[in-house]
Amino acid sequence: MRFLIPLVLVVASLVGSARAETFVETYLRAQGGDVEAAFRLAQYFEQQKEQVHHEADALHWYKMAARQGQVEAQVLLAKKYAEGEGVVKSSVRTLRWYRMAAEQGHVGAQYALGEMYYLGKGVRQNFPRAAKWMRAAALQGDLEAQVMTAFFYARGRRVLQDSEKSFQLYRLAAWRGHHEAQVRLMNLLLDGNGVEKDERAAFRWALKIARRGADEGQYQVGAGYLFGRGGVARDPQKAMEWFMKAAEQGNYKAKHNIGVMYEHGDGVKQNLQMACMWYTIAAFWGSHRSDHHLRKLRPVLTEEQYVEARRWAFQYMEAKGEAAR
Repeated sequence: MRFLIPLVLVVASLVGSARAETFVETYLRAQGGDVEAAFRLAQYFEQQKEQVHHEADALHWYKMAARQGQVEAQVLLAKKYAEGEGVVKSSVRTLRWYRMAAEQGHVGAQYALGEMYYLGKGVRQNFPRAAKWMRAAALQGDLEAQVMTAFFYARGRRVLQDSEKSFQLYRLAAWRGHHEAQVRLMNLLLDGNGVEKDERAAFRWALKIARRGADEGQYQVGAGYLFGRGGVARDPQKAMEWFMKAAEQGNYKAKHNIGVMYEHGDGVKQNLQMACMWYTIAAFWGSHRSDHHLRKLRPVLTEEQYVEARRWAFQYMEAKGEAAR
């Protein structure tokens, strides 16, 4: 292998002590087996890889460092083999380098390894191994790993099911701002599935999620006001406002509830055509309850009213880009 060695080049990225060392000094130390020097040399060649030979040089020194246990080099090699960056894609080598880094405690490698086993990405799907590595990353504070580990505990995917541990991890990730964890925590508190039911706490999380503009929270805030739960008084008008916000984002459950409110004149003036319109939209997106309500409404409306309500529904969906399903 040829190396293009500038004799007087001082590279800023090769700073390893109080002074910047020359390229040649780093190169000689790397040749002598210095792991960190080999890694810095690889990084230098990586930055210069557009030039002849340098991509191969970078790979050579990354491997040199990785084989001696340099964890960042191991992770970079795993990514290269996963993406086919300068090398032929290889799930075997990806797994090998991620495992070596994960066993040294690299949190990103632990998460990546867990994800590979969970998805069966390049390896045979293995939930116990996925859970093992996700747990390891979660214990080091990785947010996504905490959510995935909570999921494993909740579902018992070939690992010990533990609703309390799942709840605690979802709560931890929720307080750290993870959207999916907040939604799952809200639903756990609402349903009391394996944990103590707490509608007030669920409503607080729903409001937090809703104020960020997420339809899951908007729908639940609307439901809180519609049924007077979660420590708030029943207020159908506020419920309609929140359902409308959620419906605008495609939430079919909110669309169904808007139909119900128009059908019964709850919080709005009764309007069976508007109810038919919203039931049609919700049914289009898979709401079986809306289908049922439509069948009940059909004999009550004239043919002209029914056709007009259906036209409104499809005009609404076309305007929102929903009709091209």
